[in-house]
Order: sequence, then C-alpha cells, then structure tokens
Amino acid sequence: MLPFFRRSERWLLGADAWRGAEGHVSVEPSALRDPIAQSWFAAIDASGQGRTTDYNGESPEGFGPMQYSVDHGRRSSAASAYLKPALSRPNLRLIKRATVTRVLFDGRRAVGVEYMRAGRNVQALCSDRLVLSMGAINTPQVLMLSGVGPASHLKEVGIDPVLDLPVGKNLEDHLGYFLEWERRDLDPFHASLRLDRIAINMMRAYLFRTGPAAHLPGSIGGFIRSSPDFVAPDLQFLIPFISPSANVWLPFQNVRTQAEFAVKVQLTSQRSRGEVKLASADFRTRPQIVYNSLSDDHDLKVLRAGFRIAQDLGNSPALAAFRKAPRNPDRVLDHDKDIDSFIRSTAIQQYHPASTCAMGGDSRAVLTNELKVRGTANLFVVDASAMPRLISGNPNIVIIMMAARAVDLWKQMPT
Repeated sequence: MLPFFRRSERWLLGADAWRGAEGHVSVEPSALRDPIAQSWFAAIDASGQGRTTDYNGESPEGFGPMQYSVDHGRRSSAASAYLKPALSRPNLRLIKRATVTRVLFDGRRAVGVEYMRAGRNVQALCSDRLVLSMGAINTPQVLMLSGVGPASHLKEVGIDPVLDLPVGKNLEDHLGYFLEWERRDLDPFHASLRLDRIAINMMRAYLFRTGPAAHLPGSIGGFIRSSPDFVAPDLQFLIPFISPSANVWLPFQNVRTQAEFAVKVQLTSQRSRGEVKLASADFRTRPQIVYNSLSDDHDLKVLRAGFRIAQDLGNSPALAAFRKAPRNPDRVLDHDKDIDSFIRSTAIQQYHPASTCAMGGDSRAVLTNELKVRGTANLFVVDASAMPRLISGNPNIVIIMMAARAVDLWKQMPT
C-alpha cells in the first residue's frame, strides 16, 4: 500500500521514504499558535507518554502536531484534488442532485444504475465496470435495494434476492468522548470569532488565503497503547486548541465563561460490531443503523484506560496556569463505575463508518480482494465499506489510497 499512499499525497514538509510530495492531496502540519501548546507537551512528557514528529510516518506512536489536508488556505478534498480538475475531460459527466435507487442486473452482470432526478426515474447504462463509492451506509443500502444482501432480510422487506451476501454486517466506527476544563483565558481562535473580526478574517481568507479562517486552529494528536502488553496503539487522542463551546460573539459581550480546553479520547481497536439494515424497500426511507456500541466489554475497558490517561493529562501541574476547574466531568472520577457511567452517557460515533461490504477470501466477505462484489461479473465497490477492519486512525487519505490502488488493479484485469 505504501506506494499508493505516497502517490496520493503532497506532504508540504517534503518527501521521504514514508511520505509523498508529488500527489494531489495537500497535507500540512498543524500550526501550534496557542500558548497552551507547550504546556500540553510538558504535561505529556511528565506523564511518560512519548512524542512523535510524524504519526503518518515511520514512528506513529506518541503525541505530535495534528495534520490537515489543507492547500494554502483551502481544504484539499477528493473533490478539489481529483474531481474538479477532471471535469473538463470529454469522457466524464457529472450529474448533480441525483439519488441512485438501485443497480440494474442482467443475470449476474451489472448493466447500469437507476437514479432519481427532478422527480424522474433515469437509467445510466454501462458496458464495462460499474463502481459504487457511496460510503459504508449508502453503498450497502443501494446493494440491498438491488437484491444483493442477506436473502432472509431482503425477503422480509419485499425484495427478491439476486445474491445472498452479508451486506451491511460488520459495521464499525470509532467511538469517542471529550473531557473538558474551564480555561482562565480565551484561546486565540475563540478570540478571533468576535463578529467584527470574523468579517475581516473571512475577507483575508478569501482574497489572500491567510489568517484564522484560512487555517484550522491547530491541535495535538496522539496514538498510544492503553496497556504496554499491546503491540500497537489502540487509542487516539485529540487535544484541540479551541473551546468546544466557542461560537460567534459580539464586541463588549463577556464570553470568558465559555473558555475551555479539552481532550478527546477515541477508541481505535473496537470489537463491538453493528449492522446496516433496510427499513423498507423504498429508497427514500433511511436505512436502520445499529451500532451496538460498547456491546463488547473490551471496548469499555480500553476507553476507561483512556479516560484515566486524559484526566491525568488535563489535571497536570504543567497546565495549572491555564486551568480553572474541571467542567465535564465536573470533578475527578476515580471509580470504574463512575468512569463507565460518564463514557456511556457522553460517547458518540466519530463518523468513520466502515466494513459493511468487507473484502476477503471467505464466505463472510462481500467483496473479493480485487474489490469486486462476489458472484457478480463486473460490480465493484471502492469506499470505507470495503475495509475488512476499520483502520486505527482517520480514514480520509486511506480511502483515497484505496481508489488509487483499485485503478492499478483494474488495469491488470480483463473486462
């Protein structure tokens, strides 16, 4: 996979054996402009947690500046990096405001898709490969609406099965929560949200790609092990340099009560599994998304260990100059029962759903290792749903890498 990661990114600090500098997606390290940053690193050092200069490089374990896909003041997304530059190609047509309703089959061969646009059913036909890239929720929904999925479930909602496959099973997502403390002063980004300053900053960002609106506020990220017995990190930490309650405010308005600093704890080794199911055979009905979060005791145990690490970091003497009092939770929690209750009441999914059309080599897989839907002649999936396991980090560049790898694979495959 490494060549395809390097091919996809343009790391603004320059290429090395692990990072690419000639790709389409620009990546820059976080600018640590908030004075609290050095105090956070002092707290991290005092806790015995390690540091890393590049968690996307050779040594991913430890804490270091977060990295963002930003290109000189603009978001470097898949759309801006790949789609928009290609729109002038004569062999590409982009259809907007359209909803795919099902895949059309001739036997086991996909011959196109049906989609709804402006109240009309329209068909788009294909003679080669048909590729679905709609994410870990919409891709399984469309496959099941097309008759590809668990046969018993499809029959329950009135759909004739075309292929009996475990579509929608094995749903994973990262689960996380925040710990928060009152801060003695406003962070610099919150200060820039004053209404009159926002107008100036937005103009600076639009015209010159400079200022607070052109670059994210900055943050520290960390990948660490909840236990030294583990061979790889199973927790991700995020220390954002912006108050969770920050919002636009007016001159002469007292917003110091909103000043906070926080730590986010995120599980990256989840064992709980969920499912995406159809609620109806009508494509306009949203699917049922059942996460079953914390159904495996392992997940709660790891998040509890993460809570203790985060609580100790936030209460470190190194942060005393910035800290007033704990806010969420509003006191130090020592007992497992109290910590578990806090986690259960505050943890939310991190919008990294994956693995609902997992690739693999056995009957539990939906896709082959070439990303083809098993049992079909030419139907492929390239998105997070294809991951056999959700990767233990943010999935954006990984999915872009998967697309680059898929293109390389397909060049070698007969159609």
